[in-house]
Amino acid sequence: MTHIFYADRNIHDSKAPPVNAGTSWIDSFGYIFWFLKVYMRFRLYRLVSWVPLSIREGIAGFLGQLFLYFSTSNRMKVEQSFHALYPSIKSSRQIRKLYLSHCAYMGKLFLDFLNGLPINIDLPVDQFITYENIHLLDRELAKKQGVIIPVAHLGQLVHVLYALMKHPKKYTVATVIYTPHLVTYEYTNRNGFDHVYLYASTSYAKISPFLERHLKKNHIVVLFHDFGTKKQLRVPFWDGKFPYLLHTPQSVIKLHLETGASILPCLITPDNYINRSRITFLENQALMKLAQSLKNESPKPKPKVIHGALSTEINKMIYPTIRKYAHVWEQLPDFATTRTSDSLHISKVDSINDCMEIIIQKMKEIINHSYEPLRNDEQILSLIENLEEKLQLDISSKGFNSAEIQIEAPYSLDLSLMNTQDEFRVLIEFVDRNCFTVNNQLQRFDSWEKFKQILFEIYYS
Repeated sequence: MTHIFYADRNIHDSKAPPVNAGTSWIDSFGYIFWFLKVYMRFRLYRLVSWVPLSIREGIAGFLGQLFLYFSTSNRMKVEQSFHALYPSIKSSRQIRKLYLSHCAYMGKLFLDFLNGLPINIDLPVDQFITYENIHLLDRELAKKQGVIIPVAHLGQLVHVLYALMKHPKKYTVATVIYTPHLVTYEYTNRNGFDHVYLYASTSYAKISPFLERHLKKNHIVVLFHDFGTKKQLRVPFWDGKFPYLLHTPQSVIKLHLETGASILPCLITPDNYINRSRITFLENQALMKLAQSLKNESPKPKPKVIHGALSTEINKMIYPTIRKYAHVWEQLPDFATTRTSDSLHISKVDSINDCMEIIIQKMKEIINHSYEPLRNDEQILSLIENLEEKLQLDISSKGFNSAEIQIEAPYSLDLSLMNTQDEFRVLIEFVDRNCFTVNNQLQRFDSWEKFKQILFEIYYS
């Protein structure tokens, strides 16, 4: 049977998380997962197994459109993401068609959780999985250092794990599970799956020692690379084509640096129907060559540079396919509203000093919490610190220490879907428009003018 670990539970033994500790968490995630749990427990999927797949998917797609179409918040999020992914599409009607396709996909995905997975798990794997470049996985395992597989929430997202656990070679695989999804694994668990390890946790720190142990035993660790929070490093979404910054998970890179395991990105796409998937392993030699060169550099790059460079390279490998199949991407609603979003919220400003302190701190935050290839972070931060020091003298010499400025607070600057150069331009325009204008006459501050002149000259030097 599959080993299921609940790593967030309080335990006395710090060396291992508790095993089979119960499933009470699932009950807290609402009626959908309660229904899923009951449906699978009583094997109600047998009642509809006789209905042709094309008819089942047609009904599921219609129900998905029916239930999601009228959700204003969901439609706003998804359509914003489509605009960000396809900026050349100007027609609102075309964007709405894409949204309907996404709604239909979500309906089909839920139906497959109900009916497809419990049936497929007992079928020969070649009846619902098609492998591409599986030899790349064997090549990396031959190095005896373990393999980390970054994947995305495309199509039937759990099929990557199923494709590995049901492969004739019975690869030993570990992965981190979003707690509500555990029900799908618990009710499709079978004898003979003792080479599979599932970790239910919201804390990477609690499970990383166990994932590292798997890699050191030359096992496979599967991690989703397309789910990020605002606490994570921002790197280009697709360097060279879509340079705006994306909050990107760093667990793949951290595990690689700790263990030396290979990173082998893998993509899953629907193969005609939602319950049939094509699993494609991507050539990783350029990625691993970059990782080795970064580790061999002297002096050694800062951790942010290593994490940023490797994350950017992984993004370049997986996001073109995600963009191609965006309507079957489960993370689509968060793309524009969370993962590529940034802003500056100004709650109170009484003087130029207040305003400039807020702007300067935001500039530092932008540089410190993001990575872009070739960007000269040290010079930019030095320039900002020099501005911070000399600006006070300029403001004092002009007699503006407590000068009031006209900014209606609270005020919010939208910095979403931008690279850092564009974010700095928005901040600079805000300062020129609001901070240094008295009686509609721009006051010349030497430190500020010099900062603007030099900033973009050194940006990528």
